[in-house]
Amino acid sequence: MASPTLAGTGALLRFAVRRDRVRLPVWVLAGAALVVTQSSSNQSFYRTPESPAAYRASAGSNAASIAFSGPPIGLETVAGTIAFEVSSPVVLLTVLMAMFTTVRHTRADEEAGRTELVRSARVGRHAPLLAATLLSASCCGILGGAIAAGAVLSGLPAPGALVLGAATASVGLVFTGLTAGCAQVTGVSRGVYGMVGGLLGLAFVVRAVGDITGNGLSWASPIGWAQATHPWADDRRRARLRARGVGSGRA
Repeated sequence: MASPTLAGTGALLRFAVRRDRVRLPVWVLAGAALVVTQSSSNQSFYRTPESPAAYRASAGSNAASIAFSGPPIGLETVAGTIAFEVSSPVVLLTVLMAMFTTVRHTRADEEAGRTELVRSARVGRHAPLLAATLLSASCCGILGGAIAAGAVLSGLPAPGALVLGAATASVGLVFTGLTAGCAQVTGVSRGVYGMVGGLLGLAFVVRAVGDITGNGLSWASPIGWAQATHPWADDRRRARLRARGVGSGRA
């Protein structure tokens, strides 16, 4: 039996989806477009397997590049350079979507008086928060799927595309929870934005310092968790193994 404090969650979730029927597709399409654009650009620029070598030499020793994009791993392949350059933008986009969506349907609704109006009906005390959290979490998953689909459609290997999409969505889920928690601590939307923005900045700085120094501090940041998945980083190793297998078969 469902808890009385969660009564009406489904109806509120459907209403929230209807309210954001334009906003949310824009977020999703923007994420897919970022990946497709970056992928197309890199594939047209690095036309041979040897092309990323110079990029790896420069980016791998550039602290600013590492601070923004993460550890320079997998740059031997074109797909690896794409992951290196696109991971931070799509993570930032996902976090912003999670933050704005959660605040819009929690603290912003309370400030506008909509939550009090809803609670006058047969709606549980925690239903608005749960509906907002479910909406944001679902959108993070959809955005992750769109990112993976965009990568595959642009010609990148599917396994790495799925890793990129899942890793990006996971950061959005973390910040969905953080935003929901912050919305219960402060009484105004601006306060929530400030708190979550501060947490995002802290996560970025911790990850950047950890990647530059190599001291493992990146594991204290959810952004570091996502970028540590290194989509497509093993593509070159797998290609070598396949080549060895073919060579052995011919021998």
